[in-house]
Amino acid sequence: MKTDGSQTSKPYPVLINLTYSAEKNSLADASAALSRGYAVVTISYQQLGEDSTKYRSTAFFPAYPEYDWRDISAWTWGISRAVDYIKNDPAIDRQKIMITGVSRLAQAVLLAGAFDERIALTAPVAGGMALRYSGKEMGRGLVHFRPGGHGITSEDWSAILNFADQKLLNKNGTRRFDILPPDSQLK
Repeated sequence: MKTDGSQTSKPYPVLINLTYSAEKNSLADASAALSRGYAVVTISYQQLGEDSTKYRSTAFFPAYPEYDWRDISAWTWGISRAVDYIKNDPAIDRQKIMITGVSRLAQAVLLAGAFDERIALTAPVAGGMALRYSGKEMGRGLVHFRPGGHGITSEDWSAILNFADQKLLNKNGTRRFDILPPDSQLK
């Protein structure tokens, strides 16, 4: 799990990234965390339940027909199941579990962080607000809008990981923290 340039040793802090595609951009996203010594778990929301009108017939939903949960609840449940799994790995620091996700997945991340006490740090990105006001800077935030969608930029990953380094690893902050990784509704 340790990568070149890492200053962290076992047990490793872990970043769980709930993402839209386990393949698309996952290596680029993971490399920033891996280079800092974090273990990385990438979960595609589609593995937990599709974001469509057909979600009730996907993933584990057919096994629980008596429940009326929707997709965000399923994604939240899936994050907690990932925590169940990784907590059995002796290479993982069970006290340093961090989760992140973008857009609707950030809403699931926020719920998982609120209800699962094993999660030490929650960094939802753009989970409901299209525009962020931060001090004198209107529109500056962690979500990068582009034609065809939005996502996390490398600068955003740096901000999230700097925040995690400070909170989980007790490292000194290296950036301005007037713009924090969580969404503006959490201020």
